[in-house]
Formats: sequence, structure tokens, C-alpha cells
Amino acid sequence: GGTPGALNSTFDVTPDTQVPQISQLLAIAPNQLEVYFNEGMDATSLNTANTVISPTLTVQSSQVTGDFPSMMTFQFVENIQSSQVYQFEIQDVADCWMNTTTLNGSFALPDNAVEGDVVVNEILTNPYTNGADWIELYNNSDKVIDLYQWEIANKSNDTIASNKIINDHLILFPGEYIVLAEDSIQIIQDYPAHAPGSFYEMDLPTYGNDEGTVYLIAQNQILDEVNYKADWHFQLLDDSDGKSLERLDPNGVSNDKNNWHTAAEAIGFGTPGKVNSQFYPTTVNG
Repeated sequence: GGTPGALNSTFDVTPDTQVPQISQLLAIAPNQLEVYFNEGMDATSLNTANTVISPTLTVQSSQVTGDFPSMMTFQFVENIQSSQVYQFEIQDVADCWMNTTTLNGSFALPDNAVEGDVVVNEILTNPYTNGADWIELYNNSDKVIDLYQWEIANKSNDTIASNKIINDHLILFPGEYIVLAEDSIQIIQDYPAHAPGSFYEMDLPTYGNDEGTVYLIAQNQILDEVNYKADWHFQLLDDSDGKSLERLDPNGVSNDKNNWHTAAEAIGFGTPGKVNSQFYPTTVNG
């Protein structure tokens, strides 16, 4: 808990031999890109590095602050096109231990979302003992969407309540999933069919086991609303503890009980971060 007057418990002089990595690429309208690294970098190597971007964007200027920055900013001559995926490469950059490498990544300028672009795709509101609720979202559009400042809420006394805000830039590409949860480690342990790297830890509103409403809100607009009930689960279950409700068709009606089903027993009653075990898109004939 502390080492006042003594050697720090975290003291370590072992040389760093690991090359740095890009932790996030964040496009900002109309023509800027912020590049975040997972550690302090050598400023000189960043200032002299060569960058390659495809489709082509011409670097007008770059900015590095401090001797060992963990972020740099690019400004381009051209504007970044919304939802266009760009491949980014920065060559011969080094961290403060002079571990030199070439780093790659992709970025896109997020687009504005409308109703139906991102949907509530899987719900777990009756967790195992010592578990916690989780909500899975799915990008059902061809847009790149940033979930920054989006809200998850419930209903109380016929009013939207208990709004919880996503305080980080979560870039969701078309067809991607994100699981909002208070304890991702517990979910990974409980659901073997999870997708690594698809979790975001945050406080969630309280949801009832028997029924409740999940709201997805962006810029004061309701983008999705699911009024779930316990009887949406498979009727022959002994209980619904630890069993998620999966959406069959992301294009189907959110509040249609026939568009939801208990996750399959064969995969462990939940698919957080992956295509639903009960996924069954609607087909139209005639």
C-alpha cells in the first residue's frame, strides 16, 4: 500500500527491450490525426520519421510535444473522408530506450449515427452468483462510429434514468461488437465463447432480472430501446441465471420477443463480443 522512506515496491532498473506499439489512432475532422503510443517515445525519431498513408493523404505538418511524448499529431493537406478506412505506417520510430521499429495501424473519421446503425445485440441482466450485468452493442451499418459520450440507461417510473456515459473514444467499425460491462474478467471466465479485446469496463445502470428497458442514447437521441422480459427466454429452461438473451436479427424489431432467444447451451449460454449463437437474419420472398 505504500513505502514511505523506503525503496519503492515498483522499483525496477531492468532495461526495456520491447519495441513500442500504437495504442490508438484517432481521426479528427476535418484533416487531423492523433497517434497515441503505449509508452514514452524518442521525440527526435518521431520528428524525422517517414509516414505512408493509403489512400494517400499528404502530411502538411506534424507536432510532437516534450522529449518523451506518448502522442503526436498530424495535419494533412486533404480532408479525411468519413468512414473511409486508411492504412497508416510510420517508419523508424524509437521509444526512450531507443528500441526502433516500424509501426502500422488503420484509422477512419467517424460518421454520425442514426437509429438502427448501432443496436443492442445481447443482454445479460441475471448474472451468475458474484457476476455482473453486461450489454453487447453491434455496428449494424457500413459506417465507422465513435461511441464517445454515448449513454446507456434504464427506465424508472416511465422515465429514462440512471444514464451512464462512455467516457472514451470507442471506434466501432462496420460489423464490430463491443461489450459494456463492469467486470470483463468475470465474463471471460464465465463465457468461453467470448471474443478477446471486445470489452469496455464502465458502470452500468441496474437492470431487473424479470424485466427492464435498455436504452442506447447518442446526442440526446434514442438510437435503440429494448424492453426485455424474462419470458423471452427459452420456455423449457429451469432458470435463466447466467444466460444471455441474444438478438436473432439486428435488422429486426428491437422489442419483438420473437427476435430474441436464449443463447445456446452448446456455447455456454453467451457469446459476448461475437456473432450470436442464435443469429438468424430475416429473408424476404416476393
